[in-house]
Amino acid sequence: MTLLCSTIVVTTLPATAATPAPVAAPAAPSTMLAGTAAGLPSTISLAGPNSAQTLSIPVPSGLTLMALSGTVAVPAGSAAGAIEFSSPTGVLGTVPLPVGDPSQPTLPFLVQLSGAVPINGVVSVTTTYRSAVSLPQLICGITQPVTVSSLMIGYSGTATEPTSVTTFLPPILQTLDLYVPSHPSVAVEQAALDLEVQTVARYAPQPVNVVLHTWDGASSVPGVGPAAFERTILVRSSSQAGSALETDALGAPVLVMSGEGQSLDNQTIVLSGAPNAVAQGTTASVRNIGPVPNIASQRQSLAQLGVSGSVTGVGSLQLGLGIPAAKFGGAISSYKVHLISHYTPVSSSEKGTAVISVGSKVLSTNLLGTSGLLTTNLVIPSQLITQSTTLQFAINYYPAGGCASSGRVMSFSVDPQSFITASLVSGGAGGFGVLGAGLLPTFEVGLGAGSPLNELNVALQITRSIQETSSVLLAPKVASLSTVLSSSQPALIVAPSAEVPSSLDPPVMLKPKTTSTINGPQGTQVGTNASVATLQVFNQTNQNRTTVLATTSADWQTFAPIEQQLSTYGAWSSLSGDTLLVGPAGQVSDLAIRAGGPSQLALAPNTGTNLIWIGLAASALVVIVLLLAIAGLSRRRKRQRRTGAIS
Repeated sequence: MTLLCSTIVVTTLPATAATPAPVAAPAAPSTMLAGTAAGLPSTISLAGPNSAQTLSIPVPSGLTLMALSGTVAVPAGSAAGAIEFSSPTGVLGTVPLPVGDPSQPTLPFLVQLSGAVPINGVVSVTTTYRSAVSLPQLICGITQPVTVSSLMIGYSGTATEPTSVTTFLPPILQTLDLYVPSHPSVAVEQAALDLEVQTVARYAPQPVNVVLHTWDGASSVPGVGPAAFERTILVRSSSQAGSALETDALGAPVLVMSGEGQSLDNQTIVLSGAPNAVAQGTTASVRNIGPVPNIASQRQSLAQLGVSGSVTGVGSLQLGLGIPAAKFGGAISSYKVHLISHYTPVSSSEKGTAVISVGSKVLSTNLLGTSGLLTTNLVIPSQLITQSTTLQFAINYYPAGGCASSGRVMSFSVDPQSFITASLVSGGAGGFGVLGAGLLPTFEVGLGAGSPLNELNVALQITRSIQETSSVLLAPKVASLSTVLSSSQPALIVAPSAEVPSSLDPPVMLKPKTTSTINGPQGTQVGTNASVATLQVFNQTNQNRTTVLATTSADWQTFAPIEQQLSTYGAWSSLSGDTLLVGPAGQVSDLAIRAGGPSQLALAPNTGTNLIWIGLAASALVVIVLLLAIAGLSRRRKRQRRTGAIS
């Protein structure tokens, strides 16, 4: 079969006995949006015939959902079939799939969705893989999935502007512009952080870009103008506590939040839950808020965690269960897992196995028999634990007489009453992988005094990135830097290196030009006159806590490449070490300085390049090489500026 390269446009029309009248081509969407921007997955994997996945597509008020486009990847050798798109009201369209051809592995498509009916602002579209070959006729072991990716959503119309505090936040939000005074109070900083984490958590998995601006104007709102999928909030100090929906001179909606101290922070919850539902007018005021609910216990069922899984088929089947670490309320040293699984009974003439693993580590291998019940107890050690540890089930089922002749299939499901018990780390933990669980239930935020707006912006970008990986709402609490430095609570510290004391004991200690070099217990001294910035997550043993430190030996522009690396949704989960380090060239390095145990690297400018190291881990030696390269680059650039050379 020859596969055409042009996009397949699919519509479903009602059958009729009479000759149908000419049908006008569907109207072209006026707005196209990447599926991931609306919270859709980047890839849909349909592992076999009749496998399905439901997409929840938000539809902002005033817009009409028109179409869904993307690309289907067809495995080589797979049977002909189709991807069916349906809603609760019926089939919306199908994409025919040819026999898998290695020379043309992908197929672009466009499906019209104008017939789908939104329910509470959301259209549910189920994608189902339909094979021309019935399931029992498939050959055992062939499980290459059909994948759908590069999804784009088409809308028509113009989004309706909000008319109340309740409707201020739209179903899709790409950018939240936060305006604060140029000299923000602690209360304003607190409100900004709370607004950010609440918004990011509300929209997950939609990526929300939080942009900090200053506003000291006499008018109540800045003139920003309307923009699609964007909202503006102005946070300011005032004796009158409350929130008001206003419109700027260019017609954009702006929510103004005012107050002092706790009364200002109280207003941030007006965009969440029940308070938001009550705020039906253009103004609202939150006078009191209840206590923060306790995070669930260290033992939780899969149902409590919101985790479920089942699979049906023949041959080799795959099933994954993700364990959200943040829901246990702290950094985790190990899991004890009690699994109850139900499956189609396997007779003595058949073969069935279930292998359970995490990553490449096999934790349990089981034969499946006639009982249809599998009970398994597992221990997952700390080195296998991430913020979303995945229990992977590899299930093999081979019916008697072969797949084609028996007509039998295997159904395997994990009971929601299976439970997991987490052992929490006592005190602090280090490494990017411990967050956000390592900052629960609350953490303190200390900002330096040198450039408060820059430091608030860095704190916002870090907490946004951590919140994107957390299944539990973070609870930052802003305090003075001196208070945070002396506290035993988990902490986020954002300060220039001149304000970071050596007692903090981070993996990499930056020192500015005006201070002396500090050598750690197994210290290394590296001299460089270059600007360096770091982001570090470490176990601060002298205060028994997890500490996140963002610092720079120069201005905060040096830190910008780290912010850029964190700007991609979910970027935090891709970090593997405990230190991000960047120099003038803007190249960010992800390093595990304390992978082999505590060892400190102290860095001071203008001290030459003499090195002393004692018992450092190999990653620390990598840091030395990087810093020497940074120093060399800085010296070359200075020589070039003096001589007028162009690189």
